[in-house]
Amino acid sequence: MAYSLQIATATIYMEASGEGPQGELAVAHVLLNRQADGRWGKTLAQVCLAPEQFSCWNTTDPNRRRMAALGNDDPALLSANAALGAAQGGAADPTRGATHYYSAKMPSPPEWAGSGRFLVQIGNHRFYDQVA
Repeated sequence: MAYSLQIATATIYMEASGEGPQGELAVAHVLLNRQADGRWGKTLAQVCLAPEQFSCWNTTDPNRRRMAALGNDDPALLSANAALGAAQGGAADPTRGATHYYSAKMPSPPEWAGSGRFLVQIGNHRFYDQVA
C-alpha cells in the first residue's frame, strides 16, 4: 500500500474507531474533501499530517499508540481501508461535502465550529463546512 494510502487508512481507523462503516466512510470523505480543496495539501498524507488537524497524530493521543500495535491484516484496519476505497470509488458522501468534524462527546465544541456551517451528525461526529 502506498504511503499516502497507509496514512489515510490509519487516520480513518484512529478518528472513526467505534463509529462503524458509515462513520469510517464519513471520515474518508472529509480527507478527500480536504485534498480536493487543497488548503491542507495535495496528497492524502499531507492532508492527514497537516499540523493540528487530526488529533490522532498527536504523540500523546492513545489512538496513535493503539494504531502502532496493529498488524497490517487487522480487521479494523481492513475496514478503514475499505471505507477509503469506497470513498475514492465514488460512494456517496454522507457528510455533504464537509471538511471539518468533531466528536459530540467533547465537553464543548471547538472554536472553529462557531464559524462553520453545520451539515450533519453521523454517529458521534458533527460535520461542518465553510469554516473560516
